[in-house]
Amino acid sequence: MKTAALAFGIVALAGHLASAGTYFGLALGPGIATSGDSSYTSSDRTGKLLVGYSIGQLAIEGSAMRGSLTQDGSFTGFDVTQLAVAGKYSFPLSDGFEAFGRLGYQRTSLTAQNSALNGQVDSAGTGFLLAAGIEYRLKLIATQASIFVDYNFATSSLVNAQRATPESLQTRGFSIGATVGF
Repeated sequence: MKTAALAFGIVALAGHLASAGTYFGLALGPGIATSGDSSYTSSDRTGKLLVGYSIGQLAIEGSAMRGSLTQDGSFTGFDVTQLAVAGKYSFPLSDGFEAFGRLGYQRTSLTAQNSALNGQVDSAGTGFLLAAGIEYRLKLIATQASIFVDYNFATSSLVNAQRATPESLQTRGFSIGATVGF
């Protein structure tokens, strides 16, 4: 009887701790759409890694997104990397569904895929990000997990050695992903 009560207590405690704690995630999306001072087009899918810490409906998240862009009128491809830290607020809907919003600070860097350019056209800059989405929390016994769809918008002011003035770049796109919490 004591063993059953202890097992029940551990499972109940694990479920409670899963609602507050660290989580990791992975998201994939089609290419990112861009706008701004120069014309880039997406040339590949995007991938994003997430790590976060939640307390109830609030969370702080770090993310790393990677994709590829090409510049119109150029054969140069660019790897785009966005590193971000953001606050996230989740609004419960019903039956495990939540709507969420994310607002934060991000750093974008464009690196030429052509090694012959040796960093001559690489750009980097900072800006903000904004995201909204829908998440479904899975009801698991020992851990917390979710699947989500989100729409991300980020803006950056990019600079490089060859341009005297910063170049604005806005990126946006959908992604679908999953998280697991511990």
